[in-house]
Amino acid sequence: MLPCSGTQAVDNDAFKSAPIDRAFWLREASSYAANGMRVLAIAQLEVPADKTTITLEEIRDAALSSPCLQLNCLVAIVDPCRESATRAVAECHGAGIIVKMITGDHGDTAAYISKELGIIDNETFQRYLAVKDTDPEARKHIVLRGEEIKDIPSDDKESHLAKYVMGEY
Repeated sequence: MLPCSGTQAVDNDAFKSAPIDRAFWLREASSYAANGMRVLAIAQLEVPADKTTITLEEIRDAALSSPCLQLNCLVAIVDPCRESATRAVAECHGAGIIVKMITGDHGDTAAYISKELGIIDNETFQRYLAVKDTDPEARKHIVLRGEEIKDIPSDDKESHLAKYVMGEY
């Protein structure tokens, strides 16, 4: 939503707007995500009064052509890990299996959930928080983001990912 938003609500009033403060929204979303929450952004699009219907495609096309949405708020949702998942990770560790997680979650949420499941320890999670915004190479040892995987050349993707999985990177 952030790239599609050019303004934000002011004083919790969706009828007042100001230019968007992208750093603020990124900081807030990251703070929620680093506490294990899934974050949703709520935005609005102003349309002419005589327009009675609008399609998702029209909204998408408008937002892709210029940042025309107004970001109004973030909603953070707690989605606790299942006890059975925590047990399964512990059983894998007990059997000598190294557990890795692949998810579509925000990197901060993924790190937090990994800590909750016992995939990484609290020390590693704290190290992630310390380097996530300042040292991409150190962060990649803990959380590898989807766009970074996409950037790996196809002819080398399998061996490159294997190095990450085995902790050799």
